[in-house]
Amino acid sequence: MSWKDRKAFARDLRTIYQAPTREAAESRLLEVSEQWSSSYPVALRGWETHWEDLATMFEYGPEIRRLIYTTNTIEGITGSCAR
Repeated sequence: MSWKDRKAFARDLRTIYQAPTREAAESRLLEVSEQWSSSYPVALRGWETHWEDLATMFEYGPEIRRLIYTTNTIEGITGSCAR
């Protein structure tokens, strides 16, 4: 992914996992896929392939969801630093 696209792509991904409902997130995933898949198909493949697992976080309220994606982000950063 080009450096100039990273911020916009990350912003669009945030609209998925910060959506108020699962249905809104699914709608955003489709929109983001339409926008980015021609340029970066691999970047969205994980979201599309594992959507059912990822979408389980919408069973929780917004406060818990924030903890989930914040914790996962921290774990991802920690894991990449350890490599």
